[in-house]
Amino acid sequence: MIKAIALDMDNTLLNSQKQISPLNQQVLKKLHQQGIQIILCSGRAFGALELLKNP
Repeated sequence: MIKAIALDMDNTLLNSQKQISPLNQQVLKKLHQQGIQIILCSGRAFGALELLKNP
């Protein structure tokens, strides 16, 4: 049973406009509804991630 999924943000989850595609949003919501934890990963400094909150 899968309990969690970890995804890198840059060039994996986020597109070149720093957005999550509608398809990826749909899949992430479905995983969350199934009780799977979504873990976002990045090599960025924490402060740089704040910029992605409201691009």
